[in-house]
Amino acid sequence: MAFDPLRFRVLVRTLCADRHGERGLGPDDARAIVAIATLASDVDLDDARDEASLLAPLAEELCARAHVSPAALESVSPLPLDKTERVTRIRELAARLSDARSRELAYVVAYLVAVADFELAPVESAFLDELRRALELTDDRAAELAGTAAQFLTPGTTPTMDLRTES
Repeated sequence: MAFDPLRFRVLVRTLCADRHGERGLGPDDARAIVAIATLASDVDLDDARDEASLLAPLAEELCARAHVSPAALESVSPLPLDKTERVTRIRELAARLSDARSRELAYVVAYLVAVADFELAPVESAFLDELRRALELTDDRAAELAGTAAQFLTPGTTPTMDLRTES
């Protein structure tokens, strides 16, 4: 999946907007979202260049939006290798997100990283299901977010749905 920084900025701005205009992304939210995306990138234990090449610019954009130095990001190491460890780590990170907008952005970013190589391994699918539950998203909302996020980042497409949460 090609990363278009401008389209990603629009996606982030849309997810962070409320009825009264734009809201910033908090530093703690940005750190947690990048950590979740890192888990999504590494969960299949495959050294996929597509996922890594998408993760870096996504992290940079989120850090810039939250006014956080990328050097201040926490390490996700060691990678949780079994399901229990993974679910615990996902829940810990999800609990650090401040509101529905940040939870939805976390899901979108994790989804984009997981599908960057145009494959969704069973462990990645399970990861996204676990993340969806931890973020308290319905199946329908997660599908809507994933579909619209793909539209935002696919060249030549125009998003057809409004991603803003109800405030």
